[in-house]
Amino acid sequence: MITIPATFAARLRTPEQRRWLTFLPEMVERYLRRWDLRLDGEPMHGYSGLVVPVRAADRAAVLKVSWPHVEARDEAVALTTWQGAGAVELLDHDSADFVLLLERLDAARDLTCEPIDRAVDIAGELLRRLAVPAPVLHRSLAEQADRWCMELPTEAARLGNVVPAGMIDRAVGLCRGARRRSRVRGHPLVTQQIS
Repeated sequence: MITIPATFAARLRTPEQRRWLTFLPEMVERYLRRWDLRLDGEPMHGYSGLVVPVRAADRAAVLKVSWPHVEARDEAVALTTWQGAGAVELLDHDSADFVLLLERLDAARDLTCEPIDRAVDIAGELLRRLAVPAPVLHRSLAEQADRWCMELPTEAARLGNVVPAGMIDRAVGLCRGARRRSRVRGHPLVTQQIS
């Protein structure tokens, strides 16, 4: 059974999140069995997802289990759309449990290790690969813009207003504009949604 890193557990504070954490080791074990995976290192984490290094047959991979939240809902859809071209390859997933089996990337390699000219070329190539038609997602740009209009000022205040108010006002204005444009019939944002 895996041990949940204390730094990850500390991020999840609501009663629902605390309950989810109690079942997380069991969920990881279930997916290890389901996809015939072996543990291959200590769990790591981001803000809302636990990442467990595993081996799938002869391939290094990671099992990512995210706290169920709106931003993670369409992650598998986006990764399926890119098919490993410019983004991590999705090997398997279970959307109901917010579980992804992903190729393992080399965390020690990033563009800061490259000369600036080479890094710019690589970034440009990645952007070209990622520029594909948007898939249909669970939430629309209008819904996300509404959410950001409410959340940005609240979060800025919660964090002690470290971001200048003018920047928050500008961001909220851009969200309102995106919402208005997405409602215009025939506008590309009506059919394309974001993750």
